[in-house]
Amino acid sequence: MPFPAFLRAAATLVLALAAALLCAWLRTPLPWMIGPLLATSVV
Repeated sequence: MPFPAFLRAAATLVLALAAALLCAWLRTPLPWMIGPLLATSVV
């Protein structure tokens, strides 16, 4: 059974937040942009 659209959107937002926090912890430039971009492109 496929996930409803709002659950997919919520999961993507949680993944993007986790990636942003990871990039901030790694001290990458622009972590709020690079982390979510990389995470959502992998998914």
